[in-house]
Amino acid sequence: MRPSVILLVGAPGTGKSRIARRLGAALNAQVVESDRIRKQLFAEPRYTGGEHAAVYGWCHTLVKSALLVGRSVIFDATNLEERVRRRIYDIVDTCDARLIVLWATCPPGVVQERLLRRRDSPDDDDASDANWSVYLQMRRNAEWIRRPHIVINTAADHEVVLERVLSAERQIQAKDAGQGEQRRQQHESDEHRQHERQEEAAAEFEAVTYADG
Repeated sequence: MRPSVILLVGAPGTGKSRIARRLGAALNAQVVESDRIRKQLFAEPRYTGGEHAAVYGWCHTLVKSALLVGRSVIFDATNLEERVRRRIYDIVDTCDARLIVLWATCPPGVVQERLLRRRDSPDDDDASDANWSVYLQMRRNAEWIRRPHIVINTAADHEVVLERVLSAERQIQAKDAGQGEQRRQQHESDEHRQHERQEEAAAEFEAVTYADG
């Protein structure tokens, strides 16, 4: 079974990290979280272009490393620009993995409430430093996702959201298994035809040899 990358896309406060952790547990997948990686690489993050490149570069390395050993990955980052997402597309193609893109959305009022709660009651499981102004800026800069994707509203019941994503993963697995069976049957058919051609060639050679003798 080929591994999968579930690529989360969305502005800060849209609930990506919570969904990522739930998916990671449900699928026994590795969760690669850009905010946590940033804190590991930089004691006092400054959110510069160079820092951003280093964080995403290391995240991409972790994603590829997991895929190469057959483990699925949940990539939790804003991923709002197509050029950033394209790097994941390339890794998925190189590793012959499956891809599910989730666009996490949420009403602005709910996002603002979450960000205020994050500020007033810090959570050790939440590594993000983003505030309301960061949310507004990043939402303005978001680019449309060019690949097929699933839009999820994280203000809804998380169990419903989780089941929707898991259902999509099961459908992709079933489709992948069906295509694998088709490839296997095609391979067996090709081998059979090749064997028949070899037998025909051998018979023709014997006939020619007998005639020459």
